[in-house]
Amino acid sequence: MTDLIFKYPGGLRIREDVLFKFDAKEVAITFREKILKIGIPFQASIEALKKTLVGLKPDELGEVMILPGLKQILSELDRRGCLSHLYPEYDASNRHANQLQWLSNFTHDPVKTQNRIQNTLFVVLGCGGTGTVITENLVGIGGRNFLLIDSDQVSSTNFNRQFAFKGSDLGRAKVDALRDYICERVPQSSVSTAQIRVSQPSELVSVIPSGNKELFLVCAADQPIGQIEQLVTEAARTLAAPCIFGNVGLMDGRIGPLLTDTPAKTRFIEKMAAITQDAQLYHQRSIMSASCGPVNSVIGSLIALEILGYFSNLRESNTQDRVLDLNLKTFEARIAYV
Repeated sequence: MTDLIFKYPGGLRIREDVLFKFDAKEVAITFREKILKIGIPFQASIEALKKTLVGLKPDELGEVMILPGLKQILSELDRRGCLSHLYPEYDASNRHANQLQWLSNFTHDPVKTQNRIQNTLFVVLGCGGTGTVITENLVGIGGRNFLLIDSDQVSSTNFNRQFAFKGSDLGRAKVDALRDYICERVPQSSVSTAQIRVSQPSELVSVIPSGNKELFLVCAADQPIGQIEQLVTEAARTLAAPCIFGNVGLMDGRIGPLLTDTPAKTRFIEKMAAITQDAQLYHQRSIMSASCGPVNSVIGSLIALEILGYFSNLRESNTQDRVLDLNLKTFEARIAYV
């Protein structure tokens, strides 16, 4: 029980998606279509387990510790992922109330995590098919400070996958249209824009305002071809900021790498430099115009989930210092390390 108190310092409860059926001397637990049956010979232990459905504070854990079988049952439920942190009832007027409850399953201080997201400046390079999806998700999880960078304008061919734009946005700069999308949903947000095509690390660094407590660079841009990853990583290394990358193909996508420390950034820069030695070959290639909304939405949402994971520690990152190649035909993934 001491281990549970240490793991859940604010108390614990049984997850809401765990189903229970209580009989006289047995409880059946259903979680993710798996059924676990446990014999509980004492009524007091059954009543204590029922109380865990609502939640146990740290001092109450000590009280149930002496009841027959409860320590073993709770430890087994924890091993199976059936327990979560005990969270307060958040004010329904708080737009993030549901997310705070969700975060409570992964951290004992969801408010701190939420505030950190709100105080971070997200620098989004590329406001196209993937970048708009990432930005929509970042707004949803609580992001309110953005620098949007893109040189393109909204066209009718964008509407199959770039759902943040409206018909009235046709011909407008994408960064301006996406800024309006953000501000409409979060009036207290702070959004700056740069309608440029970044070609040098120093150019990117120069447009990012100084004095921010925390930065996060998100690269969904595809130009300059073969060089964008390298220059964004160099800027992130200069700024000591984390960065993440992503792009899509026909029925596949690349998520990551998520780079947070200087050695990993340096390795990635060197790797990309080696790949792009024949720059003329890359410059002759054109950007793929074929696109499909669901492909962009899946990959962009998974990138946003990796960003949320960075802030909430919900699990070990799938893209920390590595690239996840996801085949959407087979749902198979291949990992390449930086």
